[in-house]
Parts: sequence; C-alpha cells; structure tokens
Amino acid sequence: MIKDTKIIFVIILTIFIITIGIIILFINQEGEQEEVKVTQDNISTINYQNYNFQFINENIQRILSSQIRNQGVAFYLPPTRYINVSKGQYFGVAFALNNPNPSGENYFVYEFTADKNTCANESWIKMGKNSFGKIPEGWIDHATVFFEFPTDAPTCTAKYNFVITKDGQAYDLKQLEFNILPSA
Repeated sequence: MIKDTKIIFVIILTIFIITIGIIILFINQEGEQEEVKVTQDNISTINYQNYNFQFINENIQRILSSQIRNQGVAFYLPPTRYINVSKGQYFGVAFALNNPNPSGENYFVYEFTADKNTCANESWIKMGKNSFGKIPEGWIDHATVFFEFPTDAPTCTAKYNFVITKDGQAYDLKQLEFNILPSA
C-alpha cells in the first residue's frame, strides 16, 4: 500500500513539473517578442548569417545582456524568431543565461534536446548540448550551441527544446527553430 502511494506521488509530481515547464515556456515567449514587425517584404532581406556565431563578440554579449533583464535566458535571433539554414551548414546560436533571483548557492543545469514532433535530430547538435554549474548574483553566462545540418537532411522545420533547471527545479524553457532549406 505504501509503495503504491509513493508511485502515485511520483507520477503526480512529474506531471506537476512538466505543467510548470510548459507554463514557463508560454509566459517567456509572450515577453520576449521584439519590436520589429516581420512582413513578407523584410523576411527576404534578413541575412541569417549575421546570427551565426562561432564565438560571441563583446557587441553580441552587450545585446544579450540588455535583452535578458529579469529573464532567465535570451537568444540572439533574427526578428523572425527562427533561423533559415541550408543543408550541409554549420550554425552557432549565441545565448545568455542569467540568475536574476539568486538564493544561496544556485546550481544550474541546461540541455538542448530534439523536439520529437519535428525532424530535429540529436546528432545535429555538435557542441554546447548541455552544461552545468553555479551562476552567482549579477553574473550573466554567455555561450553558444553549435548545430551541423547534414547534406542529406530533409527539407523541414527542426525544433530544439532548451530546458534549464535551477537547484533541481524547472527554471526556464525555450525553443530554437530552424527551417532547413535545400542547399544553395
């Protein structure tokens, strides 16, 4: 009887944590929209290579630091909020992680995972897939995650979930979206 109660408790707790993660995702997506209005006219003028980084320079660090404010995470993305890539392309996405409400020795873990409802593939994440460590008050951690889209990848939309925990609890959840286009 006690064992059954423990199993039920674990199931309920798991559902609760997943629900909180989904709520955080929707709240953060509402707050992170940029002021740029995306129209059919300006989509074709976006140079997605301007958002492709091997190393984050000081200018991008300043931009990310100003975007993050009281949020947990900010990505350096075009106004479309997605990235167009070609098959065979290597792409680095810059992001920043913040601890706006520190409480003691906060320990963070993050991981990028392929969204199973899209054509995304875990093997396309080449570097920066996960990390862990402490982020003290006032510190903003800047990093890059690297993807390589193979030449035989399907033409599709690939989404990657970015899940962060703080002291073992759900902290933030974001999603990166790539439109994989035929090679140029």
